Amino acid sequence: MPARSSSSPVPPKVLGNPLLSRLPRAAPRSKGAIEQMTRMLCKDLCKKAFVNPVAPGPNGTELFYKGKSEQVLKMAAVFSSHNRIWTPNEVAQTIVFLSSAPWISGQVVRANGGMA
Repeated sequence: MPARSSSSPVPPKVLGNPLLSRLPRAAPRSKGAIEQMTRMLCKDLCKKAFVNPVAPGPNGTELFYKGKSEQVLKMAAVFSSHNRIWTPNEVAQTIVFLSSAPWISGQVVRANGGMA
């Protein structure tokens, strides 16, 4: 793995990914912030609520499809272990599961079809 420069906190592997390279550099940073916030909220609210944000990845909504070429959509589908883009209903099933699983708390659940 190439050495990371001190000016870039994002690993080169992430920046080299053609799908992710279109994202602003703030996106990977905000993911880390959400994970830390999840841990803190879980500890603070553990007796009152469960804290489990869902990270859906590419999700077949009108907003997701807007302005994307067929090539970009095919590339997004390839990153899923099922070679397709998930539907909002499939992500909702994850949320329903989490609401019925009280022992799961403080986890960022990646409902993204096995995207690596």
